[in-house]
Amino acid sequence: MKKNPENRSLVISTLLCLVPMALGLALYPLLPDQVPTHWDWQGNVNGYMPKLAVVVGLPLFFAALNGLMHFSLRADPKRANIIGNIRLVIRWTMPVLSVLVLSYTYLWALGWRKIPMEKFIPVLVGLLIMGVGNYLPKCRQNYTSGIKLPWTLYDEDNWNRTHRMAGRLWMVGGAGILISAFWGGSTLLLIMVGMMILVPVIYSYSLYRQKQRGGKL
Repeated sequence: MKKNPENRSLVISTLLCLVPMALGLALYPLLPDQVPTHWDWQGNVNGYMPKLAVVVGLPLFFAALNGLMHFSLRADPKRANIIGNIRLVIRWTMPVLSVLVLSYTYLWALGWRKIPMEKFIPVLVGLLIMGVGNYLPKCRQNYTSGIKLPWTLYDEDNWNRTHRMAGRLWMVGGAGILISAFWGGSTLLLIMVGMMILVPVIYSYSLYRQKQRGGKL
């Protein structure tokens, strides 16, 4: 009997989500009782969680999100429209984030702070968004990935035009978030995030209104 590759990727990605749990349990005696889990824009810790919740709870949380993303991908009525590279992004985002973020959290709690957290997270997020932006123009209409607005789901042409525009915008926005780790701080990051969210919504709605009035797109 052939093994289902989707089941295999679910099992492997879930196990990867749980790798930080094994690492955390190995480091458990060395970790402080309260582990830093949130930092302000100056790199100061302003949030803690009990180490048991970090070591066990957070990997399980990532694994649950990973399962949800796999389920959404398989249950999508238009799953045939989701191209291979976007499937890879959907399937492997949570394992990568779990391993990188939680492993670095342990290192920080143990005193290894050569890469400040206020730089590590924006760089990681910026690179991820740039990667997504690269594939947005190739994203065909579906219910799992992409910019799922009433107007993009209603009209395939609206979907395609919005994603072509948003792909370029997200590349710029991701680069801006990456730069915010070194210059501009939270102000630049908020501007980039607001731009990436609002501009595609406004653009898609304007295309919809134009078509409703009988204009050519």
